[in-house]
Amino acid sequence: MVLRKSPICGFVFVLLLFLSSFLGTLFIISPLLPLMIFKPKWWRFVIDEVMGSWITYAVSLMEVLAGIKIRISGDMFGQGESNLIIMNHHTRLDWMFLWMCLIRRSEVKQEKIILKSVLKLIPGAGWAMQTACYIFIERKWEYDNRTFTKLLDYFREAKVTKPQILLFPEGTDFTAKNKARSDEFACQNGLPLYEFVLHPRTTGFVFLASKMREGGMLSAVYDICIGYPQTRPQNEMDILYGKFPEDIHFHIKRHPVITLPIGDKGLQEWCELRWRDKEAMLKRFYAERHFTETAAASSGRDRDVRLLLRFCFVLWTSLVVVWLAFLLYSSVARWYALTHCVLFYAVYWWNGGMEHLEISIFNWWKSVCQ
Repeated sequence: MVLRKSPICGFVFVLLLFLSSFLGTLFIISPLLPLMIFKPKWWRFVIDEVMGSWITYAVSLMEVLAGIKIRISGDMFGQGESNLIIMNHHTRLDWMFLWMCLIRRSEVKQEKIILKSVLKLIPGAGWAMQTACYIFIERKWEYDNRTFTKLLDYFREAKVTKPQILLFPEGTDFTAKNKARSDEFACQNGLPLYEFVLHPRTTGFVFLASKMREGGMLSAVYDICIGYPQTRPQNEMDILYGKFPEDIHFHIKRHPVITLPIGDKGLQEWCELRWRDKEAMLKRFYAERHFTETAAASSGRDRDVRLLLRFCFVLWTSLVVVWLAFLLYSSVARWYALTHCVLFYAVYWWNGGMEHLEISIFNWWKSVCQ
């Protein structure tokens, strides 16, 4: 346990996460790029499966290597759904920790995270997220509006994946600086001051919920509350220094699409009300160190993933070792890797990223086949 909380564990965790994403992109995803050109739907299906496998490895690093435990309460996810997930944003790493929940109650390969556009430049992980069709935003609504529309239209028309879109309505993680800004906004608009959450920015939620519902892509909104009863790493540097949470709690509330209000104003007020509920829920959580809410008419039980996590831990770690040896002893492998590194950055500067290239190719095929 001491080793798990040490900088050594943090360094190994970050190193394996980086190497697996970087080398996995080069040696698994890159050879599949011709599928994007000649069989776009096959490409989307295969890449989602690859991403699901890698996310499982990331979860194995969190649980097997770092020893993080989780506790999930509340509703089960419906099978075969397209849905929207909204969650409070305690730390910059909440999106990664959520994988530990989804792997037990949903399908991680379906998840499409809304992220800052600068993250697509990260070698390996950023490239993989591009090919996975994650949604990158600039925080400029005139740009983000077009991005949301483009990606949602693609998911609807391709009919290969049923997206499970993760949105943090707060827009940023919970820090003293961000809380001060949220409090200032609340005072200016006559809103209550929150202690455990930031006031949500509802524009993105309203647009996504409306657009997905109009396109028949919204089965439910899943309102997830995340809490850290003990250690709470705020950012990547905390993880690097071995500051892992001992356990993480999730509470899930499913809101079927038929229960959502109609109209932008109604959706805005609905989202704001959910955050008032979160504030009250988290106040109790940090007093009692667990969620006291119970699930309403949920059925089923969490998937047992212990063997799967250990298998992926061994498989992906072995692949990383093999790929590193390949690069070390083969000049051909090094030239191959360099070429594809240049390719990913070239596509980014030329077309905005692999996800935009994928959509352009899909639309071209659609026009040819009509």
